[in-house]
Amino acid sequence: MEILEKTYGKWDKTKIYKESYDDFSHRIFNKNCIEEINKKKRTGDFLLLCHGTFHKQIADAVQIPDTIEIGIGHRSSFARFRVFESEFQRAWTYGQEGKGDGNFYDCVIPGFFDPNDFDYSDQKEDYFLYLGRVISKKGIFVAQQVCEKLNKRLVVAGFGYDKDANAVDAKAFEDLLKLPNVEYVGFAGKEKRKELMRKAKALFLPTLYLEPFGYVVLEANLSGTPVITTDFGAFPETVKDGVNGFRCRDFKEFVEAAKNIDKIKSEECRAWGMKYTLDEITPMYKRYFTQILNLVGKGWYKL
Repeated sequence: MEILEKTYGKWDKTKIYKESYDDFSHRIFNKNCIEEINKKKRTGDFLLLCHGTFHKQIADAVQIPDTIEIGIGHRSSFARFRVFESEFQRAWTYGQEGKGDGNFYDCVIPGFFDPNDFDYSDQKEDYFLYLGRVISKKGIFVAQQVCEKLNKRLVVAGFGYDKDANAVDAKAFEDLLKLPNVEYVGFAGKEKRKELMRKAKALFLPTLYLEPFGYVVLEANLSGTPVITTDFGAFPETVKDGVNGFRCRDFKEFVEAAKNIDKIKSEECRAWGMKYTLDEITPMYKRYFTQILNLVGKGWYKL
């Protein structure tokens, strides 16, 4: 905590913190990792990294051949072996890199959850939920306008705008909180999040940018709550239209989705979310790690 405070100042749950790969906390973290890994590494070890170029300094310093980036949803992957969160993210990355061919030792393994972190319920209250960073690119204003059109309450949970960083966005956020159909509850910790997701009619996540995965969608589903999203990024993989939520392309479709959200069954949402539990995802990692281990010897041709 002393290092974090030295880097970013005192903790304030209303503030948005900006990180940099070369700020003090990351330099200390990388230094400690390098020292400890070099003490303990052995032949055959995997080095698993999850923060793109923020962790490249570690990889360069410890020189472990089987360096694997896992959970890639970031825009700065670099490792020889890579595990992406979604098919979309893999395709986007290859496109950015100008690749026309695939790499057999890259793969897609989605994010995973402990279902015990969420409370399932099929009894819903009369409100819609927006939970996430309260920024326009996450579609907060789409959610608000749909709920206003239908005269429905929108509960908003998450970090607000940083007045020092963007005065224009801060003003828009302040104006949003004044609207009669919006209830802002601020930062939602684990228990508050469970309660909000369990009781909501639906979760809005109408992200405008190309969402690499969108974890909150599956968190809502595990709570028995359907979702309303855009049709961008990874949502075509995580949201089956009409089963665990709706994907929308214009305002009319968002309004119709909200009006028909009761047609989505809570038990089907839960069943969909259970595809992304640790028990389901573990065999995918075992298969992938085995493939990497098999590179010793005959490699790709090992039977």
